[in-house]
Formats: sequence, C-alpha cells, structure tokens
Amino acid sequence: MVVYVKTKTRTQKNVVLANYTPKDIKNVTNQILISYIIMNTGQRIFTKLFKDEKTELNTHEIKLGVADDINKSIQNGENAISELKKALQEAEQIKKDFAKMEQTALKHRAKSEKTAAKFEKITDKIESTLNKAEKQADDLGVPASAIKNFDKAMSIATDVFDLADDLKRFDYNLGQ
Repeated sequence: MVVYVKTKTRTQKNVVLANYTPKDIKNVTNQILISYIIMNTGQRIFTKLFKDEKTELNTHEIKLGVADDINKSIQNGENAISELKKALQEAEQIKKDFAKMEQTALKHRAKSEKTAAKFEKITDKIESTLNKAEKQADDLGVPASAIKNFDKAMSIATDVFDLADDLKRFDYNLGQ
C-alpha cells in the first residue's frame, strides 16, 4: 500500500506500506505528520528569517540612498556657497569701481563747468569784437560780411557757445 501526503503545493509519495499492521501504519502516519509539521515549521522559520534579512538589506539600501542624497545636497550647497561668494565679490568690486568712476565723474563735472564758463567768456569777447566790427562796417556803409573772416568768426563763436552750453548741461546721470 502506498500513502500519499497532500501538501499545499503538491502531493508527495512518502512511504510504501506493505504488510504492515494498522498499528504500524498509525505509527508511520504519526511520524509522517510529525516530519511534515517539523518541516513546515522549519520552512516558516527559514522564510521569516530570510524575509527579515531582506528587510534589513532594504533598510540598509534606504539608509545608503538617504546618505547619498545628503552627500549630493552637501555638494550642491557647497557649490552654491562658492558661486554666491564669487558673485558677491564681483558685486563688491563693481561697487568700488562705480564709486571711483562716480568720483571721477564728479570731478570732471566740476572741471567741465569751469571750462564751459571760461569758453563762454571767450564767446562773449568774440561777439563783442564782431559787434564792434559790425558797427564800424555800418558807419562806413559796408556790410559786415564784407570784412575778411567775419562770417567765419561768427560761425566759430556760435560753435564755441553751443559746445560750452552742451558741456555745462551734460548729464552724468549719477542719480543725484
């Protein structure tokens, strides 16, 4: 006689029983049951141990992933600090350069105002000379343009006056 033991996954042929008494069969069946229970319990223990080990590995992997993320964050933060310090140094240098240029511009503006005033006086002298020449030409009954270089002097006086005025009104746009 053959006894088949049915498990969840398959049917196994465990013992061939031939010429055994019912008591022997009962003992063999009990042994098979005990073997099955022990084997089943062993499998459960092994499965739980194996699963616990996997869980630990997953935990380590997660911890390593977080550690990698932290390291990347640190690297990104250090790069940001470096770039921000560089940008701040550039901004400070630009501010210093602007302050120097502002001082230069202020000095130049003061100098330009003096220069413009100086050339306005020269323009006034040229115009005064031209007015005298025009009056004398009128007294003689001759047009002022007949005097040699009168028109050229008038043109120069106008240009000097316009340029001096432009220099005096120049906008340095210093925010003042």
